[in-house]
Amino acid sequence: LHVREDPGFVVSVMDEARLAGQIRHPNVVSVLDVGEDALGVFIVMEYVEGDSLSVLWRSLRKREERMPLAVGLRLMDDLLRGLHAAHELVDDDGKALGLVHRDVTPHNVLLGIDGVTKLTDFGIAKAASRPGSTATGRVKGKIGYMAPEQAQGRSIDRRVDVWAAGVNAWELFAGTRLYDGSNDAAILLKIVREPPMRLRAINPEIPAAIESVVAKALALDASDRHDSAETFAEALVAAARSAGMHRAERSEVTRFLQPLLGERLEERRAKSREVRALRQQSTQLGRLDASSRPSQPEPLLRRVEATRVTEVGRSASTGHTQTGTAGLSPLASSILPPRRRRMLAISAIAGAGLTAVVLGVTALDDGSE
Repeated sequence: LHVREDPGFVVSVMDEARLAGQIRHPNVVSVLDVGEDALGVFIVMEYVEGDSLSVLWRSLRKREERMPLAVGLRLMDDLLRGLHAAHELVDDDGKALGLVHRDVTPHNVLLGIDGVTKLTDFGIAKAASRPGSTATGRVKGKIGYMAPEQAQGRSIDRRVDVWAAGVNAWELFAGTRLYDGSNDAAILLKIVREPPMRLRAINPEIPAAIESVVAKALALDASDRHDSAETFAEALVAAARSAGMHRAERSEVTRFLQPLLGERLEERRAKSREVRALRQQSTQLGRLDASSRPSQPEPLLRRVEATRVTEVGRSASTGHTQTGTAGLSPLASSILPPRRRRMLAISAIAGAGLTAVVLGVTALDDGSE
């Protein structure tokens, strides 16, 4: 609750919405709305029915299983494509924003049960052109995924995200953490001074070509790494092809995830049904109450803006309590394409509320995979 009064927190939320709201890519979680109500500042984001990569890690460890390499290749391809879209973001004049995520960690990689992986949480993202962006010498991000130059507080660019993606790839293919332990200082020293262990030392079944591609992403000197997330993705595709391997199809990813995440997803669906039932009861009571008062017609636009339904729930996309609204704020109007704005307005008029906006967001996409 104390963060509500923190101007820095409010600015951070607005910055995240402004930056992430401009990215249009099937492998990046969409920002639908941002605003403030009685509960504080909120962001309404696309609901991804699935869970984070960190949750998947815990499930695999409990079962003492390792992710199939083909599934790992598909997850990494999705992650890298979304990351590249963020890096390539430009302003209205076509000038590159120089966006750097700085927190490409398993908590921010969402695995949809539909087989699509998406990148989320641009809360500490840095745009080179943004006033007040983090100064050199200040470190932000999770230690185990920091590039050497990031850990040292030096100037950074998109290659710190390439490094972090490389750590994710190493862990997916090795089946264990690259940097684990509670001693942050020791981990930082290791990151800065020691090249990461080669993949095949942990998992000899990994083809040498894939090992080399991941090792290049984890070069201590940024100039020796892949120069973009897209280059990294293409190198992985080529390495897998040379080894006679393939990336899993979406349906294969779904079959892999279902037994690992199915129980958690069903619990969320049950909670969603309960919320919708309570909302329906509330709506019916409201109609009965309204019928006893003289009706006063309002303009259509006012009815749309007044249809605000606030819901507090556990979101699969952030894992934090969040609020949402079905009203169209100025930000939503500015960042959403016309077709989606129209469909959100229709949902608001129909009283579908947050469920239609967030839970049904896949149906609102313009045919993107």
